[in-house]
Amino acid sequence: MLLALALSPGPGAIAQQDEPPKHSVAVELTPSEQAGLASHPIVRARVADYPPYMLIQPELSGIAMDYLASVAQHFGFKVEFLADSLGFVAAMEDVKGPRQHYDVLLTFTRSPEREKQFAITADYLTAPWVVWPIKRIHRSLLNDIFLQRNALAEM
Repeated sequence: MLLALALSPGPGAIAQQDEPPKHSVAVELTPSEQAGLASHPIVRARVADYPPYMLIQPELSGIAMDYLASVAQHFGFKVEFLADSLGFVAAMEDVKGPRQHYDVLLTFTRSPEREKQFAITADYLTAPWVVWPIKRIHRSLLNDIFLQRNALAEM
């Protein structure tokens, strides 16, 4: 459950080094989690091209990487971010089994089947998708929509 433990000050807050952030939550690792990190102090995380959560170009970056880096700093372990070389399905099989390439998948859609196969953190990112059929939208509403920040996906 490491990704659920990302801690940061609220918007506009500045935390001094000798003072914990006001919105932080005191979290302690279980003895089992501590032992796991002690025996495996470098966690290999798969980074795919899934903006804004993960980006490969122009360099490895993204919101999900920032979260894991913050958690790693807080708990004192290192993360090796690796550009995807397998594809999602093969990466899932690797994390589920031999872990030859990756230890962590940064983003994951929760399902009952996956919850049986993987240790999944609490949700830490959301993607509020809205789909409107174009034929049903009044023209004035379209103008309002496009005056704001939006993205259209081709399907």
